[in-house]
Amino acid sequence: MGMEPFEPIRDFFHRRHAHHLDKIFFFVRLLLLKTDSHRTYACYPSPIIKMAIMVNALEVGEISYTITPLQDRLFVYGIEISREYKRRGYGLAALWRLHRMHGLPIVPVSIISSNEAHRFWHRSRQILSAAGAIIQPDIHRDHVYQEQQSWKHLIPESSIDRSIREHEEWMAQEAIANRNAAT
Repeated sequence: MGMEPFEPIRDFFHRRHAHHLDKIFFFVRLLLLKTDSHRTYACYPSPIIKMAIMVNALEVGEISYTITPLQDRLFVYGIEISREYKRRGYGLAALWRLHRMHGLPIVPVSIISSNEAHRFWHRSRQILSAAGAIIQPDIHRDHVYQEQQSWKHLIPESSIDRSIREHEEWMAQEAIANRNAAT
């Protein structure tokens, strides 16, 4: 279980490429627009965060994402760049900013089936992985709901759910007591 033979070299190039990306993307900032959390959201209790992609105080697009409640991945629900600002690297810069802020693997959720979207994610994987960022394969929204089982224990129980559970427990205890009394 030793160090991989080329790990120091890989780390050197990751740091070098990360420094290069920081220099070329220095003008791109993310500005919080809103956070929203609701019991019906797949990543509840984590909020969905919507940020504006800003270039020199001009909004060029938006990115929506959430961090899983286990804080092990960052799910990107959408990157939208205004038509006149597309293909200038702003979406890639936003992903790089998220990676630098959170340091988590990025998972695109339900990539729209367009050649443009697939090219964007493919190119983003290539460029950002050279700097040490991880972009995992995309997942479908339904799969996010399946993964919810792994953090279900983190979701606080609502008062209605608690009342229903307590009532069912009470009914079960009453049924046992009635059976014991009948014998």
